[in-house]
Amino acid sequence: MNNSLLYKFVKRAFDIIFSLIGIIIFLLPFTAIFTCIRLFSKESFLHKAMRIGRKETPFLMFKIRTMRSNTPLVSIESMDSPENFYLRLGKFLRKSGIDE
Repeated sequence: MNNSLLYKFVKRAFDIIFSLIGIIIFLLPFTAIFTCIRLFSKESFLHKAMRIGRKETPFLMFKIRTMRSNTPLVSIESMDSPENFYLRLGKFLRKSGIDE
C-alpha cells in the first residue's frame, strides 16, 4: 500500500501544499525583521555560522543577524555589558529563538 503510485502522489502534493502555506505565513514577519535590521544597522541581515551535524559532519547555517559585526569573539554571557553589541531588534530575536 505505501509503495502505490496514488500514495506517493498524495504525499508529495501534501508536502508541497503545506510547505507553500508555511512560506506564505512566515514571509511577512521575516520581511519586516529583515527590513528593520537593514534600516538600523547597514550590515547584511544574514550571518553565516558553522555547525556540527549528524555523524560529526560540519554544515553552514544562515542565521538572522542579532549583533553588530565588530563584536568580540567571546561568550556574550561573560561580557560586562553585552547590550552594546546587540542590534535594536537583536535582543528580542535572541530571546524568542527567531534568529536561528
